[in-house]
Amino acid sequence: MSPGTVNERRDKEAKLKLYSSQGVQEYWIVSWQLQTVEVYRRENLQLKLVATLLNNDRLTSALFPDFSCNINNFFIYFYLIERLVQENLLPHPEPLK
Repeated sequence: MSPGTVNERRDKEAKLKLYSSQGVQEYWIVSWQLQTVEVYRRENLQLKLVATLLNNDRLTSALFPDFSCNINNFFIYFYLIERLVQENLLPHPEPLK
């Protein structure tokens, strides 16, 4: 999810509406802050929230039959980057515009 209240609203409302109208079959919203993955799937011509996955859950998709991933794996990268920034081993990332 894009950081900031305006961007979060855009991801959950405007993008969801656009993707739904364009026939997207599945949309995932990954929140590294909350460590959740919201899964939206096409039902009756629009994307509907079908699951909010937490750290110990497993993400699968009918669109990718061989794909399976523990949700906590999504967040290992963000944790490592945050630690490196805190220890001044990486510069603080620039905010998205």
